[in-house]
Amino acid sequence: MADVAWAGSLRIPTSGAYEFVLPPGFLLSLDGAPWTESRYLASGLHTLSAQMANPEAQPTAADLVWRRPDPTQGMVQEAVPASAFFQIQPPQQGLLATYYAGETWSGPPLFQQVTPFL
Repeated sequence: MADVAWAGSLRIPTSGAYEFVLPPGFLLSLDGAPWTESRYLASGLHTLSAQMANPEAQPTAADLVWRRPDPTQGMVQEAVPASAFFQIQPPQQGLLATYYAGETWSGPPLFQQVTPFL
């Protein structure tokens, strides 16, 4: 059981491979899947749930750190800014886009994303 739980959305600013540096006892789930390793994320809102199961920890905004792509600096490690968290949910209706890693549109998809409008 978690001592602190939060559910909402996380805004990803730039599509690319993301990693999260989690403090001990911190459980993160993104788009309904537990976060275990680096993953390709599309820009936009993603469903997020977080639980702090460590009673000794003092959670703050700086407790969640990400490594994110930056167009000018490559990979950047920083605290996830408070402006990236929302209590609204990502769109559930719209066009389902499937993205592949290559020009042949083959192999497993990198990710899928609902686009509410074009």
